[in-house]
Amino acid sequence: MERVLTSLTVLLYVVMRLWRLTHFSLQRDEIFSLETARLGWRAMLAAVVADVVHPPLFYILLKIWILITGESLFALRILPTLIAIAALVPFFLLCRELNVGATVCTLALFLFALNGYFVAYAHEVRMYSLLLCLTLIALWLFVRFFRRAETNRGE
Repeated sequence: MERVLTSLTVLLYVVMRLWRLTHFSLQRDEIFSLETARLGWRAMLAAVVADVVHPPLFYILLKIWILITGESLFALRILPTLIAIAALVPFFLLCRELNVGATVCTLALFLFALNGYFVAYAHEVRMYSLLLCLTLIALWLFVRFFRRAETNRGE
């Protein structure tokens, strides 16, 4: 029963991120991302470094993504959405590393799935989804490192 509930919650998470993906047009910050990714490689990296706030990794991924898929609204918005969906992997790895039970993990995922901010930022052509995914990976690796160190000390 827990697997069914978890699967339904994962489905809810994915559907919430895909629902109305292209309902709104690009906002000013998203247009900045697009215009920056349109620059040549050297000019793009120089612009991102000069901006200081934005990590270059997202713009590199966005530029490659645009070269592959084009610049339609769907193509632009699906990249951060797919990254947000990929964040499920480190989320579950973190839950497992923390020895969180399936019920608690599913409840956390349910709250995560319905959080309006997470849903909205998963649609934005900005670095937010990548930040979420990399943060979950970092947390998982951090906990894993200390769990392994604790286990090795106890032997």
